[in-house]
Amino acid sequence: MGHPVYVRGRLVAWLLGLKEPAFVTGYSAPEMEVAFRQGETDAQVEDPSDDEIKSEFAHFHLVFNTPNPYKHPHPRFRPLPHVHEFAKTDKEQKLLALFQVFRAVVDSYVLSPGTPRDRVDILREAMRRALKDQEFFQRFKTTMGVEATPMLPEEQQKMVRATPRDAEILDLYKTLAGPGPLPTR
Repeated sequence: MGHPVYVRGRLVAWLLGLKEPAFVTGYSAPEMEVAFRQGETDAQVEDPSDDEIKSEFAHFHLVFNTPNPYKHPHPRFRPLPHVHEFAKTDKEQKLLALFQVFRAVVDSYVLSPGTPRDRVDILREAMRRALKDQEFFQRFKTTMGVEATPMLPEEQQKMVRATPRDAEILDLYKTLAGPGPLPTR
């Protein structure tokens, strides 16, 4: 419980108002893809492979990208609604924002308070250079099979500062990340 794939699936099911969905836990993305292709699961909230995008095997119903809502560059996804369109209330928008911050900064470097400013600046500049290096993007695409969409340090810091911290939103997130039934909308 609490894994981003699990939480994302439950969040989408909750926003769509699905009644009593069942969630398969404990499997990696490749294992879930095999189960989906074999008809062992009905749906998944996961990044599609190039093969799934090109084939007619899967039907796509919405776009859920992190950190911000933009239309996917692939023509097959351009007409689809973004998950934000299903978050109707301020509470739902804040919950979605909280999840997206967690996903966007999952692999961040966090420095302790009081780290000397010059060291912070050195690390930021190193990240900027690495994230502008074309070889990085080529290697990432070759290794991962998808385009890299990195966020610069300032973008991550801005997202973290804007993170909803309302107790009600945090409690709702904990419920969605847990094992129990989906909360009432």
